Amino acid sequence: MKFKSHTDAMGWGLAATLVGILAGTGFQGPGAKYAIVDIASVANQSDLGKADQATIQAAQKQRIGLLTFISQYRVVSPDSATQLRDLTLLENPTDQNKADLLTLQAKIEADTKKYSDLQAETKLSPEDQLILNDFQGRVQKSGQLLSQWDSEFTNDLQTKSQKNNEQVVTKVRETAAEVAKEQGCTLVFDANIAPYSSTDLTDATLQMMNTSK
Repeated sequence: MKFKSHTDAMGWGLAATLVGILAGTGFQGPGAKYAIVDIASVANQSDLGKADQATIQAAQKQRIGLLTFISQYRVVSPDSATQLRDLTLLENPTDQNKADLLTLQAKIEADTKKYSDLQAETKLSPEDQLILNDFQGRVQKSGQLLSQWDSEFTNDLQTKSQKNNEQVVTKVRETAAEVAKEQGCTLVFDANIAPYSSTDLTDATLQMMNTSK
C-alpha cells in the first residue's frame, strides 16, 4: 500500500499551526504572560495520540494482509473476495468470524493450487478446461481488484488518519488552554511558531492529557 501513517506522512502540526489560546483577560499589557506548547510532541507522546496511532497501524496491517493474501492466491471469485474483505477487516471478529475466515482462505488456497496443477497439464478434459477458463477469469479480475482496493484503502486510511489527527490536536489545544489558565498565561502559541518563551507548558499539558481521561 502507498499509505503511510500520519506521523510519517502528515505530522501532528497539520492541524496545529497556531494555537493562539486566550487564557487570560486581555491580549497585551504590562501583566501579559505568554507561553508555548509543543503541540506535535504532546500529541505524539500522549496516551490518546498513541492509541490513535495504534488504531491506524492496526487498520493498515489488516489491509496489507488482505492485499498480500490475494496477490499470493489469485484464484478468488468476486463473491469470495467480498466475503474475504468483510471478514478480514472486522475490528472485533468473533471466534466464528475467525473460523469462517480460515475456511474461506483455505478454499481460495486450494483453488489456486488446482489452477496451477491444471496449467501444468498437457491435455485437459472438457470439464477441466472449463474450470481452467473460470480460474483464469478470476485471476484477471483479482488483479484489477488489487489495484482498486489498494487505491481505496490508501484514501480511506488517509482520511481516517487526518480526522483522528485533528481530534487529538483539538484535545491538546483544549488541555493547553486549561493549563494556561491555571498558570495565569494570557496567550499560548505552538512552539513551532514561537519557539522562544520562558514559559513552556508542554510537559504540564502532556501530564494533564494523560491524567484527565
